[in-house]
Amino acid sequence: MIRTIRNDNKEEKMLQNKKVIILMATYNGAPFIREQLDSIINQTYDNIEIMVRDDGSTDGTREILSEYERKGSIKVTYGENIGVVKGFFWLVENAKEADYYSFADQDDIWLPDKISRAVECLEKRDNDLPQVYFSSFDFCDAQMNPIRSAPTLRQSNSLVRVLVGSHLAIGFTLVFNREIKKIIDKTAPFDLKIYGHDYWITLLALTFGELVYDPTVTAKYRRHEHNVSNYKVNFFELQRERIKKFIINNDQKIIIDSAYHFHHLYKSQMKEEKRKKFELFINREYSLKKALKKCFLPERYRDKLFDEIGLRVLFLIGKM
Repeated sequence: MIRTIRNDNKEEKMLQNKKVIILMATYNGAPFIREQLDSIINQTYDNIEIMVRDDGSTDGTREILSEYERKGSIKVTYGENIGVVKGFFWLVENAKEADYYSFADQDDIWLPDKISRAVECLEKRDNDLPQVYFSSFDFCDAQMNPIRSAPTLRQSNSLVRVLVGSHLAIGFTLVFNREIKKIIDKTAPFDLKIYGHDYWITLLALTFGELVYDPTVTAKYRRHEHNVSNYKVNFFELQRERIKKFIINNDQKIIIDSAYHFHHLYKSQMKEEKRKKFELFINREYSLKKALKKCFLPERYRDKLFDEIGLRVLFLIGKM
């Protein structure tokens, strides 16, 4: 289930008694990492611990991290290069007990109340269930000049969107509770080839708990040539990237394999409705019957009509 939080500016000040651990994965981020670390350290929410894992940086990132560590601002582990997804899962696995956990990329900037808003929203939920908060954000260029805000999500029935690779909840906006960490600790998906750590966390929320959407902008996403995730904002760039990913590179295989692994780990715990949705989308071989069923499924996959039609065509030709 996905819920939307509206900011009515009448919220009571959040108590600072809930522990939040920030999980940051770094790799050759020297040009921008100071701004990101400072934006986290200067959050209005005080009860924060920053845990960093460096993925074998060679550009001066480690020296910067050591500087902040000497000040007592962060705790750092210097590891070998295992990639961003495994790096974030390593952080989840090795994090101490806390009430909430938040992913952080190395080159963005957080607005001062990002964590306060997240904790305030999550504290209103049933935290005996897996809960994941995510927010909107602004696209910026390398110098942090604004480009545009992320589009507001309009559709609430979102499990099928994630199963076909939609990035509803972007990693650096995610804050999740200890129930999510417990599931990850128990099943340890660290060695699987997964579409993304945020993809996996989002599936956990939509399958077993709640995905809490806050349309308020809480972070500035820096777009530059070295981004691991490079979100296109130009229409023609976006379509060219999609053709490259889904037609040429066959990237949907990673999406299908990720959902397949998720289903394999958790199917016995899923409600029947959720399990059937997974079974529809995890076919590794083309099935005309399933292709037609996906094509004519009475649920929206995308907000924009052009994207919706294009995705249904990909189902028919076996590219999704």
